Amino acid sequence: MRRALGLAAFFAVMVSGFAGASPAGATVGGGGTWTSTGPLTLARGFHTADRQAIRLANGNLLVEGGDTTNGKISSAVANAELFDPSTKTWTATASLGVARDFFSATLLQDGRVLVAGGYGASNSSLASSEIYDPVTGTWSTAAPMTVSRGYQTAVLLRDGRVLVIGGDTGQAWVPTATAEIYDPTTNTWAVTASPAGAHAAGVAALLPDGRVLVAGGYQPGGTIQQTAAAEIYNPATGTWSQARPMHTARTFANVAVVGSKVLVAGGEKDVSGYLASAELFDPTTGAWTITGSMKARQACAASVQLPDGRVLVAGGFGPTASGSSSQTTVELYSPTTGSWTKVAGLLGPADHDVAGVLADGRVVVAGGYSNLAGLQGSQIYTP
Repeated sequence: MRRALGLAAFFAVMVSGFAGASPAGATVGGGGTWTSTGPLTLARGFHTADRQAIRLANGNLLVEGGDTTNGKISSAVANAELFDPSTKTWTATASLGVARDFFSATLLQDGRVLVAGGYGASNSSLASSEIYDPVTGTWSTAAPMTVSRGYQTAVLLRDGRVLVIGGDTGQAWVPTATAEIYDPTTNTWAVTASPAGAHAAGVAALLPDGRVLVAGGYQPGGTIQQTAAAEIYNPATGTWSQARPMHTARTFANVAVVGSKVLVAGGEKDVSGYLASAELFDPTTGAWTITGSMKARQACAASVQLPDGRVLVAGGFGPTASGSSSQTTVELYSPTTGSWTKVAGLLGPADHDVAGVLADGRVVVAGGYSNLAGLQGSQIYTP
């Protein structure tokens, strides 16, 4: 069973109101502007587990897969498309071999893109993986993972391999505490040591020293519950070690490496709802410290890191007077001040949208959902 939102949030959206869109190019709040681009060729959300578009070597953004309707079983799609910054348009490219959503997508060192796992048209988790070659504009079948999974995290290691961690097996929501590594030179997956927890819908980041931090997410066992647990994987030894837990358990949060630290912000905790809190992990001390809270509470938002080191979080799902709804809120985190600034909002509300940074530092946000309806809208943020 897919879990796009917490249980309370999922049902709350059914009674929430619809927020109207702002005119193209409007500045709402302050700081920067949003301008409409050509629409996606297909309405979609749930594109990837980390809600990010991939910038290819030629500067185009790649978006693939996803779902046309939030919460509707068997609506996963195989369609893939490219955004050209010079024309501000999306154009269809070759489709995935398998329709999927909530998969991991990783830019490999050779410029190709690895897509792995996710959920298929039958709502079951997938073990299959595929590789996109931007030179030929085609997908090819890659070796399957050893475990089927969706909602997993994936990190490109320094040596060019890809570490995939945890996720959900899709069998009535059964998070899996397993990990494996893809080697693009041999097109093989190899099982590595398992983390102590599953961390489905958690966050992961490559630390400056080459190790990998994974934190939060869902754990198995009876009632589904979020965790604050954190672990560190050492590729040199192929082993995991426990890290100190976060101050707050959370899922569907945003993550970025800011300087030598890891920022984890927002997300959802079923017992207390959407979160505005943020915290920093310092790998030199192993400690989590509270940093400035976001201005708005949200989960399932798109986020990217700007060239100047600031972190932009756009849209997401958050509380309203009548329950919960997609948001237009956009905020910027400054590592220098440790604070968030609310800037110009999205042109329309969106959750489970994706974001990508262009070579010139502008940000494209596309797709997502507005109260369960898939979106084709696309827009550019100029800081």
